Amino acid sequence: MTKPLVIIGIRTNVNWLEMDEEAFFSQGRGPINKDIFKPNSNWLFKHWVYIQFWDSLLKQKYFQTRHKLQKFAEKTHTQVKGVDLIIKGKQALFQFIKKYKNDEWIMLPTDDDDFFNPGLVDKVLGHFDADIIHWNTLCFDTTQPRLGMHVEQMKNNIFPSNSYAITNKLSKLPGPLLEEMISRHCIVRNYTQQFLLVHQHAKANLSIYNKNPLSFSSTRVKTMVKSKINNYFEAIGKSLQGDVECDFPWATPYLVKIKNILQECFN
Repeated sequence: MTKPLVIIGIRTNVNWLEMDEEAFFSQGRGPINKDIFKPNSNWLFKHWVYIQFWDSLLKQKYFQTRHKLQKFAEKTHTQVKGVDLIIKGKQALFQFIKKYKNDEWIMLPTDDDDFFNPGLVDKVLGHFDADIIHWNTLCFDTTQPRLGMHVEQMKNNIFPSNSYAITNKLSKLPGPLLEEMISRHCIVRNYTQQFLLVHQHAKANLSIYNKNPLSFSSTRVKTMVKSKINNYFEAIGKSLQGDVECDFPWATPYLVKIKNILQECFN
């Protein structure tokens, strides 16, 4: 069998160093059709306030730190063996699947701060006859100070962030549905069941879901009070002082680097 084209599809194409208030609030969250689904302005407002607290309380600006994580992740994406193409931004990804719907390809959707096992491609090629290929992922969570830095092995079929691939066989779906499966990992499980899609599990840990305090939704911060945010940041700083413990040698260097980037802010 001829090897299908393997694409890493980064859902966003953001220049974090140029992000400002206007650009931030112009972001659409959720499904593709912005005429129907509007951004959650309340959520965006809270996130923006959180960013202002970050910038006033910590040693490094929020968007500067976000930029460093993005660039580190992008560097590691180029090191995944067997990847033929890296495409950034939803619109570019959608254009690709429309243009090449009759060709053979595997797309690995990801956020711009998540990571793949360098040997992932060899593990998933054997499942190319499926519509969707998924695998175990390691969640590196630095958002819960009481638990410290911890690595959770996620084995179930909830398809977090970058724990699945889609193949060209999904071109049989209506375009908007396929676009959603690329851009919104949270709906992949439901769509797989609803449309009776063929899915196969590559039984290995092949990605890292990076759950860090830059992700406002992951922090579960509910009260936008400066003193409480400061207490939360101080607790995060203390939790980052320990050693990263991980049972998977391929992942450890990635987790240490993430920790080091965050420590530049909190310590």
